[in-house]
Amino acid sequence: MTHTLAPDHHCVILGDRTVVLDVARDTYRLLGPPVAQALRSDRDAPGQADVLNRLQSLGIIQPGSGGISFPSFERATSSAIELPRDHDHRLGFLTVSNALLHAMATLRFRGLAYSLRKMARPERPSLDPTDTLTAIAQAYDRQRSRIPLHQICLPDSIALRHILQGQGVDAALIIGVRLDPFAAHCWLQSGSMVLNDSCDHVSCFTPILIQ
Repeated sequence: MTHTLAPDHHCVILGDRTVVLDVARDTYRLLGPPVAQALRSDRDAPGQADVLNRLQSLGIIQPGSGGISFPSFERATSSAIELPRDHDHRLGFLTVSNALLHAMATLRFRGLAYSLRKMARPERPSLDPTDTLTAIAQAYDRQRSRIPLHQICLPDSIALRHILQGQGVDAALIIGVRLDPFAAHCWLQSGSMVLNDSCDHVSCFTPILIQ
């Protein structure tokens, strides 16, 4: 029997450990080496059936023919906010403020799963013009620095994503994790270009969710 991840669950294997993100509950689980081995093989082999049954009882996996897949992504090689500021985009302070406050309120009162559903990518996304993405990302960064609130990666990424979609372009929202110590981070990326962070910073994280 093969399995798939249960709805709203995402996972990534880091070395011999597995991190599971439950989007519906906005929680992470860190699981030990037996889980990584079982997920890699995804078969009821001797010694692994009990592990898979346990994961199924926890609601992390379910029977299915699709198999368990892990995020595939392109390594970041450039950052929009680190490029020369030679792009001009008329993105106003109120637009950025409203988008950020709306993202923060939605995350707090409706949760992560709802926030992600509200900004689902088109089934057939068009190619994003790099100059437009860079200009909007730099304009957001410029206006965001005027808002007297600490930058928080998730609502900031969601806010910028909504602004991009409102301008007819889009980028992938990526949630990544790292271990020792555990940390999670979120950013936007188009191809190999990060829009709202540095390449060095995001390279410390391995994507667990890409949308």
